[in-house]
Amino acid sequence: MSLASTPTSKASRTSAAGSPVQQFADVGPPPAYTSSSAGSAARRAAVEKDKKRAASPSPSNSTSHRTNSNGSQRVASPRPGSNGGLGRAYHSMTPTPRSQLLSLASLPGSEHAALHPQSTGPRSMLDIAHQQVVESTAFRAISALRRVGELKIGIYTRPSDCTPDEQTLSLDIAHAVANSQRLNRFLFALLAQSDIEDGRANIVVVASAQYLVEKAAALVQAKFLGRVTHASLGENIWFGVLEPWVFVPAEANATTFDAEALLHILRRIAQDETVLDPLIPPPGSRSINDILESARAQLQRLQPREAFDECIIFNNPDGAVLVDIRPAAQRATYGEIPGALVIERNVLEWRFDPRCEARLDIATRYNLRVIVFCQEGYTSSLAAASLLDLGLKNATDIVGGFKAWKDAGLPTSGGPSSEA
Repeated sequence: MSLASTPTSKASRTSAAGSPVQQFADVGPPPAYTSSSAGSAARRAAVEKDKKRAASPSPSNSTSHRTNSNGSQRVASPRPGSNGGLGRAYHSMTPTPRSQLLSLASLPGSEHAALHPQSTGPRSMLDIAHQQVVESTAFRAISALRRVGELKIGIYTRPSDCTPDEQTLSLDIAHAVANSQRLNRFLFALLAQSDIEDGRANIVVVASAQYLVEKAAALVQAKFLGRVTHASLGENIWFGVLEPWVFVPAEANATTFDAEALLHILRRIAQDETVLDPLIPPPGSRSINDILESARAQLQRLQPREAFDECIIFNNPDGAVLVDIRPAAQRATYGEIPGALVIERNVLEWRFDPRCEARLDIATRYNLRVIVFCQEGYTSSLAAASLLDLGLKNATDIVGGFKAWKDAGLPTSGGPSSEA
């Protein structure tokens, strides 16, 4: 028979006047459990005193009763050694004081009204395992937080079947993160996702300030428009239920990208918190010169003559494909390279991705040599770096672009005459 079903347990949940014990929110912070010898002696004395007062004998000597400050009784922890050492584990734990608990009982959803234990009595092994999962997950989540400006932000994703028990676990993890003494100003989101075929998810957002939570909640509901079917706002915490996507494209079958979208929201809030002067670049941003240098650092760029020697259009069957990404207006104004493949910049990646249905017939292998050029060799560097990201590791561009090609006296057609 379980402890909850014994006559003693039932009696322990009624006050001296016979009224039910008040909820945990109405009772002062429970005393911290201790394993000291003085505490053990006091507990033994309390047990003997309760035995004399009890109307019927207790079914087990491993359970005692203690009296709260308001006169009600509660089940005390088993004595060390009375349950194979389990009591020692109970006595080594200190319950969270009421003052540290988030106000989750005020959430609108009735299923979230009792998210924390209402009894201060001994916990089962399942409760202990639950607490260990909460603490270990919260530790990993806190360790993964990164500073963006004045805030520490981060998300933690975990698989979930989105049952009520899983929702409670997610809320407890977020609560543990919020109560960490290692955090000052922070914004954290936990995403509990089911598998891709199900598509459901739960989101919990906690922060060091209420306005951060409210801002995040508004952005989440706008970002996931139509998918947030239930939302509850509490003190420094927000909980939302996401329904599945109506349609998931075949090429996105590996992820719904919910985590990426959620992280983008947190970064946006952190940047808004940091940038007070609109003339100051936000943290994490890069100038176009930095982006261009980063792209060119990945390339082995070619001089016009080197590109000419490699091109397949000049009777070299094992050579490269020369690609003109300039718009039609520039080609008409400045001229073209005879035989170059014209693919404007806005569709370049789709034409050369071997995995894309809109690819060219020649774009079937990842070792294809693609030499991109624009008018002066700036846009082509960014385009070639984008092809590298697709896996075309032999992609590059021409230093100086079409202008340098023409200045080197290499073949061109159209455009103004050389005398002009």
